[in-house]
Formats: sequence, structure tokens, C-alpha cells
Amino acid sequence: MSAKASRPHKKRRAKSSGLSEKSMGLLASTDDRNTVILTEASDASPFTEDDLSMASSTSPQAWGMDIAAQENPSQDQSLSLVIMDVPDNSNFFEQCFVERFVEQSTSSRLGVNPNRPRSWVFALPSLLSNTQTPSVRFSIRAASLIYFAVVQDNKTAELEAVRWYLAGLESHRGFIQGCTGTGTKLLTHEPTSSSADISVPMMFLYFETMRRTSLDAWAHHIAAAVSIVETRGPDHYRVGQDHAMFRSLRTYAAFKALLKNDPCSFASQEWCEEPFKDSTKIAYEYLIDILLSVPYHLKLTLAPGGDFRDSIHRIADLDDSDRQTLERETLVILQRLQTLWWHFAHDTGFGVAQLHADLTDDTAVVDSLTIPPTWQCVFPDTLTAKTVSLYNSMMVVLYSVLMSLEECKPSSYQGLSPIQRYRSVIDYHSSSVLVAASYQNWRHPYCGDALRTGFSLKIVSWLGTDETHRAEAHRMMALWGMESEIVGG
Repeated sequence: MSAKASRPHKKRRAKSSGLSEKSMGLLASTDDRNTVILTEASDASPFTEDDLSMASSTSPQAWGMDIAAQENPSQDQSLSLVIMDVPDNSNFFEQCFVERFVEQSTSSRLGVNPNRPRSWVFALPSLLSNTQTPSVRFSIRAASLIYFAVVQDNKTAELEAVRWYLAGLESHRGFIQGCTGTGTKLLTHEPTSSSADISVPMMFLYFETMRRTSLDAWAHHIAAAVSIVETRGPDHYRVGQDHAMFRSLRTYAAFKALLKNDPCSFASQEWCEEPFKDSTKIAYEYLIDILLSVPYHLKLTLAPGGDFRDSIHRIADLDDSDRQTLERETLVILQRLQTLWWHFAHDTGFGVAQLHADLTDDTAVVDSLTIPPTWQCVFPDTLTAKTVSLYNSMMVVLYSVLMSLEECKPSSYQGLSPIQRYRSVIDYHSSSVLVAASYQNWRHPYCGDALRTGFSLKIVSWLGTDETHRAEAHRMMALWGMESEIVGG
């Protein structure tokens, strides 16, 4: 990194109720309407970047985890070395810092399916040392800093991470405008690999997963990464680093497609098959295939500015023919999901029933985030826990649709109605999601598999029929930083 671009420059700004006009105009990857970091100027003196103080919307007193970095003062000293200005003719500190971030943030998947994918995050040190694109370096620095800021509850690191995030957005925006301004086809200037291009919005997405700058910035980063991938075509992502990044991206694209009720091109047969011709799909990948198909087959009405939860609430507005079609499509997806799970349980010897084998009361799930000793062997690793949580959250989605459809029908049942049965099923699967999330919290609450389990928690917080389950799901997301927003005061 050159001396000029080693870190974002601090500029004094006029007294204002927000960030400078330039910073406020920075977008999530390429969109200029949504990424906003709220600030409030003091009346006593002109506002500068040095006056920014970062505060989370939630401030948990205990993180409930065993991470040595929290208890080792030397970690903070190491972090300070990275934050401070260092001679730019040596990238030693930056390289070591990013390697440490990779080491601590990656998931534990030892002893599982030998076909398990290797995380693309392991490529970050190589990307950092081999790229000359400032936005790549800035986005990696921002993401690694926000990780340590959240894990160590370090507000200085959080402030510094925001500065790099803003610098990365500005640099990336300028890079895109430079490509289009010179007539170059957007982000297709490199003939062999798109890893560096995809890494920028993916690192921004990681930042937003750990700390939000706005409600929808994460969705815009996903859309930006998907647009880059689409320009190359599915055949480009069959092997190597690009393939690993694609596997990660399609997971988040599936989350976005469901949460925003916005179908994604990755749901097509071509995108579900072509990138995997030279690799083996694991059970989690097949679950993502099904999840990607949901917005296409469950054609729910989306209110302006709404989401999937709002769409379910609008089922009553559909006419009888549309409701019959919706019910038929929901049952087809449900059968696909249950068939897949049968094969998963048969191949691995793992079943949902195991989640409750040692429980006499489901409320034990929500009474504590510390895994009792009898639960510690329920999951062999974080990948299995993530897979279980995704399956159960999808069951919550499908049964929520069926329950809403049943509520639209005239009541003609004696005894236990389907609504009561559906509610019971939703409670069961919501509880199973919380068990899997509790394991993630006990094992490694900030690894990639745990962060992706946040999607399942979001579903429970939205659609769970038990208020206690909804509250616990939201509390876990807040504990991990997933519901925390960056606010300046």
C-alpha cells in the first residue's frame, strides 16, 4: 500500500448534524441511497472525524464465550499496532493482522464430510498481498478491524473500521465509475479471475453482518456481488478460489431472496448445477437450492418496502385460486425438503430428534446460552449445526405459510385443528434452531457458520409462534452484534 493510500485521511468538516455530504453519498457497494452512518455534532465545537464516538444499539455486558483474545491484554496492543500509522514500505503488520483475522474467524469443520468446502476467507492474505486495487485492501482492513472490534468490544477499533469502510466505499465507487467512464465493460477487465472484484462487496457484507450501518446495506452489497458473478456466467465458477467465493455468495443471495421476497438468478437449474460439475455438493448446498426456489414458487404479494414476513401477512388478500396454487406449491417444496432431510439423516446418522434427546423441557433452550455438558456432543461441528438450523428455519417458513392459508379457510374441524398442529410444528422447529444457535455460541459465536446461522434466528424472530422463542432469537442476534447499528453521538 502506498504512503498516500495507507489510511483514510482525516479532514475537518463544518459543524453538521451528520456525516459530510461526500460521506453521506457513499453507497452500499454501488447504490447511493441507503448506506448511512448516523452522527450528531456537538454544539460546543466544530465537528471533525476525531469527534466521532461509536456506540452499539445493544451493549451486552457478557459475551458468553471463551475467546482468549478478550482476556489477553497483548491482543489490544497488537491491534493498536495495526491501527496506528506504520511505514508503508512494509506490509508486515497488516499481513499478520489479516492472517490472525482469518485464523480466528473461520469455522471449525474438522472430522466432517471430506467433501466439505474450504472457506474462501483463507485466500484473503493472498488477495491482500497481490492486489493493487485500493478498494480490495480497504475492504479487507475494514472487515478484519470490525471483527476484532466486536469480539473485544473495542470502540477505538470500531471507529477505525468505519473509516476504512467509508474509504473502501469511496474507492470502489470511483473504480466502478472509472470502468464505465472509459467504456470498459463493468468489472470484466480481468480475463482469468474475479476473486478480487467479488471480495470487495463480500467484505462490505461481512462488515454489515458484524455491525450494520443501515437496514438494507447488506442487501445492496449482495446485489453488487451477484451482478459481478452474473457477468462471468456459471461455468467460470467451477474450480478454485472463484468457486469457493461463489459458494459463499450464493448462500447470502438465497438469504436475501427469501427475506426480501426477491427471486435471484442463482435459482435457475444452470446456476444450481454448472458451478458444481467439478465438486461435490454437500447437504447444505442442496438446502440452499431449495431456499433459492422459494421466492419463485411461493409467489406472495409484496407490499412496497415490505419483506417476506409482510408477504405472509398478506395471504388473506389473495383470491381462492391463488391460495390454492400457493398451498400446492408449498406442499411440493415441503416434500423436497423432507426428502432431502431423510437422506441427510440416513447418510450421517444425525436426525432432528437428537436435538431434544437430552431435554425434558424445550424452555431449557432459551434459559441459557451456555451449553450443558450433555449437549456438547449433539453436533460434531459448526457446519452440521448450520445445516440443522437452516433446515429447521425453512420448516418454520413453510409451516407459517400453511398456517396462514388455513386461517383463511372456514373453520369446520372438531378436535385438534390444523392450525394448532401447525403451531406446534413451528414451535418445535423454532426450538431446534435455538439449540443449534446455542451450540454455535458455545463453540465459536463469530465464525462464518455461526454468522450464517443468524439467518435462521431471523426467521424465528419473525415467524416463531412462541413469544419466548422470538425474544430469544432476537437476543442472540443482538449478542453476536447482528442487530447492532453503528451510531455516532
